[in-house]
Amino acid sequence: SQVLLNQLRAVFDQIIELQNAQDAMYRAALEELQLRLQFEERKKQRELEGKWGVTASEDEEESKRMKEFQDSIPKMCSQLRILTHFYQVLLRLYIFFI
Repeated sequence: SQVLLNQLRAVFDQIIELQNAQDAMYRAALEELQLRLQFEERKKQRELEGKWGVTASEDEEESKRMKEFQDSIPKMCSQLRILTHFYQVLLRLYIFFI
C-alpha cells in the first residue's frame, strides 16, 4: 500500500515536471513572437516616418536574439523527451504494482 502510494506520488510529480517544462517552452515561444512582432512594428513605423527601417546594429542584434532562441529549441525539446520517458517508466512501474 505504501509502495503504491509512493509510486503514484512519483507519477504525479513527473506530470508536474512535464507541465512546468511545457509551460516554459510555451512562454519562451510567446515571448519570442512578441519580440519579433515589436521589431517589425518599429521597422514599419520608422519607414512610414521616412527613415530607415532599422540600423545595421539593430538588425544584427535582432538576428543574434533570433538565433539564440532557435538554438534553445533543441534543448527544450530534449528536456521534454527526457521527462516524457521518465513519466512513461514511472507509469509502467505504477501499473506493475497495481
